[in-house]
Amino acid sequence: MKVTQMKFGSRSVCRSFISVSIACLCTTAMAQSSVTLYGIINPGITYLTNASGNKNYLMVSGVTQPSRFGFLGSEDLGGGLKAVFRLENGFNVNDGTAGQGGRLFGRQAYVGLQHNLWGGLTMGYQYDFMRDDFVGVANGTSTFNGYAFKMGDADRIAGERLANSVKYVSPLLAGIQFGAMYSFGGVPGSITQNSAESFTVSYTASIAKVSAAYTTVRNATQAFGIGVDVFGKPANAQIFDRIDIVGLGVEANVASFDTHAIASLTDYKKNGQAAALRMLEFGVAKFVTPSITLSGGYNYYLINGAHFNEVSLGVDYLLSKRTDLALVYGFLRGSAGTNPQFYAAPAPSTSQTQQLVNISMRHSF
Repeated sequence: MKVTQMKFGSRSVCRSFISVSIACLCTTAMAQSSVTLYGIINPGITYLTNASGNKNYLMVSGVTQPSRFGFLGSEDLGGGLKAVFRLENGFNVNDGTAGQGGRLFGRQAYVGLQHNLWGGLTMGYQYDFMRDDFVGVANGTSTFNGYAFKMGDADRIAGERLANSVKYVSPLLAGIQFGAMYSFGGVPGSITQNSAESFTVSYTASIAKVSAAYTTVRNATQAFGIGVDVFGKPANAQIFDRIDIVGLGVEANVASFDTHAIASLTDYKKNGQAAALRMLEFGVAKFVTPSITLSGGYNYYLINGAHFNEVSLGVDYLLSKRTDLALVYGFLRGSAGTNPQFYAAPAPSTSQTQQLVNISMRHSF
């Protein structure tokens, strides 16, 4: 490394340079800023009754909640405005490999501005509003069973991201909040290819919240299969011209029970063809003691005459505020001619049913 020595023509220049440097340091020190390191470590063991025709015993990561670590930061810019950022990595705790296709920050990576009165604007690699609106109450979360998210994550609630995206979320105004998001396709000569957009609106009352979200992705595939072919191929083995997803959900606390219902529709389009996957879920959870939660959920699917029923049951025991154990059971059955596959399961069943049991430990920091 070559080091160049700088020489100043006068002592006054030197003094000016030092004064400016000190002023900059003082300004930086006075700004209210913070960076938080956080994470979740969640290993577990899963038993599947049928995966490609065989029983399967798996050491898994992230069934209760995906393993991750991240950095969340903010800087107060004054006048109610602050700069914010998040960098979040997903990983497999069992072998240390990165998740999300090996991306360094494959869960989230964004920076932006947030104002108390005007809301927040962020740019980067971000979740769309299907996930933002519903993941907190969906059966995959409330029953501590990630397999209970919809087959194939067809409604994107488990967490699909949009790259090259700009996202706006309004402040809460008389219980109403709305947002809009656009993902640039980046294809020369086209403003639509590989692009996406997402929208949301919600209303929060004293014990209930109603949310609606819509997402469109173009020239996209799906994360996993849905137990039946679409246009003659598995949904995760082809690229669709367009996938439209819409969801409507209600969550409420009724007599100390946390309840929710979500209806969603995923519309696949390719070469002039269209197919609609209709989905419905209900769930309930309750603290039966300060350390034990019992929960249950039901998912229903209908596409091209084929239908599926899914049940998830879970019990969670808090060892401390940051460590818990979860035991879950899942049952998935399809109509004749289908091959059901739990979300994120390694392979579909060769029969009409697939069942699982999982025990997991979760620690957060």
